[in-house]
Parts: sequence; C-alpha cells; structure tokens
Amino acid sequence: PPQTDHAYYLNSPGALTEMSLVISKFVKHEFDYIIFDSITNLMTYQKQPVVHKFVSSLARKAEGKKTKFVFLALDLPDHKSLVQQCSMYVDGTVNA
Repeated sequence: PPQTDHAYYLNSPGALTEMSLVISKFVKHEFDYIIFDSITNLMTYQKQPVVHKFVSSLARKAEGKKTKFVFLALDLPDHKSLVQQCSMYVDGTVNA
C-alpha cells in the first residue's frame, strides 16, 4: 500500500534502518507516547548486537523530545541479556 501521513509501511520487521527512519517521522508528530512492542521480538529477525544498537538509537531520538518511548520486552531467559543492555538507555523498568 502507498505511504500516507497517517500510516507507514515497512518492507520487513527486520529492516531496522527503515524502521528507525519511520519512527523519526512519528517523533516529529509530537505524539505523547510511542509504544514499541516488542524489542525482544526483533531478535527473530536480527542478532542481539544489532537490536541493542537500534534500541540505543531510538532512546537518543527521544532525548529532549515531547514524545516518550515505551519499550515492551518478553521476560524470557534467552532475552535477559538484551533487556539488561537496553535498560541502560531508559529512565526506568517495570517487571510484570
């Protein structure tokens, strides 16, 4: 489908550079929140260092902006390392 001001489409969930560019557009709209569900699902498409770099990039985009990011992550043993690494870039974490 064609891109519009209200909907953005990606070629693949693993296209993190493309996803980052689209999220930059969302930040310009000054939404109150962007909820990212979920960083651990990205591990299906990319290796952990790439996902970690992607999350740190998103966290930098949010600095000083009106839009706040909420990152969701699955609480699985295989993902603990990624979640611990990414928690360095957020203001707080909640375990549920």
